Amino acid sequence: MKKSREGRTAPEGESPLLSREYWAAIRVWYKSGGRHHLPWRQNATPWNIMLAETLLHRTRADAIQVLYPRITEEFPGPAAIVKRESEWLEMSRSAGLTWRAVTFVSACKELLAQHGGLVPSEREALLALPGVGHYIASAVRCFGFGIPEVIVDSNTIRLSSRISGRALVASRHRSREVQKAVASLGEVGRPSSPADNYALLDLATKVCRITKPDHWGCPIRATCATGKHVIAGSASTSAT
Repeated sequence: MKKSREGRTAPEGESPLLSREYWAAIRVWYKSGGRHHLPWRQNATPWNIMLAETLLHRTRADAIQVLYPRITEEFPGPAAIVKRESEWLEMSRSAGLTWRAVTFVSACKELLAQHGGLVPSEREALLALPGVGHYIASAVRCFGFGIPEVIVDSNTIRLSSRISGRALVASRHRSREVQKAVASLGEVGRPSSPADNYALLDLATKVCRITKPDHWGCPIRATCATGKHVIAGSASTSAT
């Protein structure tokens, strides 16, 4: 078993799904195909990432990116949200947030009371904040602090499931089986950097889509169990 930065026991990875060759292909694809324009990637402070991930919960990125610059300008830290709670709730409601916006106010109060208004980097401290689950904690640590993390969400679960040909259930994201399966996407001997995690998320969003995945446009189709099956079926159909 391996230890995390705080000494927490993390699940051991399975046999890697992607070789260095395929990771090189993903990184080449990401340079031109990644969503580098998303505003929370331009100034990825811990606060900005925590705010963005709260807004993005069950909401499309393109619906948030228009509103996000205004929100970060109006609420540059937790003190602004606590002080102007009604304005925060009104603005976030336009993005489709309801109870989550209220819970975020409670998290901001905890940041002020327990952490001097700063977002903590320790996993347990993040998880102790109202409304912060394992995904947001991992995202803040990785994208906000640059700490290597395995990002487990519906996108990376779908990637692991399709590449390996295993049926993984996204609702079981907390299970050791799913966590190990997603960890196997990482490159052996290389930490899960912010850029590599963004590359996986963007690949899942733009290519390995929930419906109508772009098998032919996928940079790792030759090693993907699902992609190879679909492409082989297309080839046999064309030959008849």
